[in-house]
Formats: sequence, C-alpha cells, structure tokens
Amino acid sequence: MAMLRAVQGLSVEPDHLLIDAMRVDHPCAQTRLFYGDALSLSIAAASVVAKVYRDGQMRELDKVHPVYGLAAHKGYGTAQHRRALAEHGPCDLHRRSFGPVSASDRDSVIETEIENELLFDDDSIEADRAWEAPL
Repeated sequence: MAMLRAVQGLSVEPDHLLIDAMRVDHPCAQTRLFYGDALSLSIAAASVVAKVYRDGQMRELDKVHPVYGLAAHKGYGTAQHRRALAEHGPCDLHRRSFGPVSASDRDSVIETEIENELLFDDDSIEADRAWEAPL
C-alpha cells in the first residue's frame, strides 16, 4: 500500500517500475526483482533511504511510547521488544494482524477465548444434539 501511495504521489507518471520482489496495483509496466537490493543500485539506494527515514520515525515514536524501546530496536522483534509487548501489550502503533502482536494483545486473547468457549461449550453441543434427536 505504501509503495502504491508513493507511485501515485509522483509528480510524473512512471512508465516502468523496478520493484524488490513485489507487485504494485498500478497499470504501468513493472519488473519484480527478487533480492532486488543486491541486483539493482536503484533498489538498494531506495532501501537505504526508506530505512533511514523509518529509523527516524521510530526514534520520534519512542518519545510517545517509551516502554517499547523503539529508538533502540526500531520496532524489530528483538527480545526486548517481545518482553515489552508481553508486559504492556500492544499500543495503537502495533499491527494486530502480526501473530506475535496479536498473541500479546490481552483484549484479543480474551475475546478469542470467549468465542472459543461459546463455540465449543459442551453444554451447547449437547443442547444442539437434543434438537437433532428424533421424537
């Protein structure tokens, strides 16, 4: 999504996209290069620029959410970050669709347990079977 937004935000319409292993939902011609940062100086340079920008964002976000240590590990799943997730749960920055984050979200875990209990409650199964029994 971010790459598509970047392409759509260009001041000129591209005629070709050179992309590291992905495809963008855009009508122009595209070349996907697996390990693109090793095969293309353009992709490698873009990767460095993106990392430097993201690291700066993580340092700023660390001021808002200091318990996660974002300035130190930049949001990667280090042992420190996993411990902070376990202790504090995820914040609004964390992507809930990512398994380790979802597992550390107390509300999500509780909701899943409640849903599983409601779906697989032995009493409700027996009640359902009673409706199926012949008269």
